[in-house]
Amino acid sequence: MMSDKDAKNFQKQVDKLTEENHKAEGINFSSDKQKEINDLKILVDQLTKRNMQINARMGELLNRVLDLTEISNNHKVNNGKLQTKIKELEEKVEKSLKTMVRKARGIVSGS
Repeated sequence: MMSDKDAKNFQKQVDKLTEENHKAEGINFSSDKQKEINDLKILVDQLTKRNMQINARMGELLNRVLDLTEISNNHKVNNGKLQTKIKELEEKVEKSLKTMVRKARGIVSGS
């Protein structure tokens, strides 16, 4: 295991080699700038992961909305069927009452 001093020296060597590599490629970054770039890369990765989580959750919520819409539409259809059935029953009851009233009048008239 490396001591803190060895780790710092190793990091300095890495930074120095990175800087030399960048200079060779025509890029001049100080170790502070390189650290800033690395921090930004980490931040971008974190934001990308969070964005994927949000998108996944939005997909779940959209599916739930679609399910609820389907359920609502089914209830509307069932409600429409029930309203039709109630209307039919009301008409039958009204017809039966009219028939009973006519029969009752006939009985009363005939007696």
